[in-house]
Amino acid sequence: MFKQPVIITCAINGHRTTRAIAPVPFTPVEQAKSAQEAVRNGAAIIHLHVRDNNGEECFEPERYC
Repeated sequence: MFKQPVIITCAINGHRTTRAIAPVPFTPVEQAKSAQEAVRNGAAIIHLHVRDNNGEECFEPERYC
């Protein structure tokens, strides 16, 4: 068995995924809970897509603060 370190990345929601497709976290609170769960289970990096109030992917700079 290999003994090299591994970095686990967890993508907690999809690029254009909607809840009709999968139960992904959209709100900041949902994303925080999902990220915490991923870290508890070994993730070192969280990858996510910021959402607007309707759950759509958002590129507004103020949403990233």
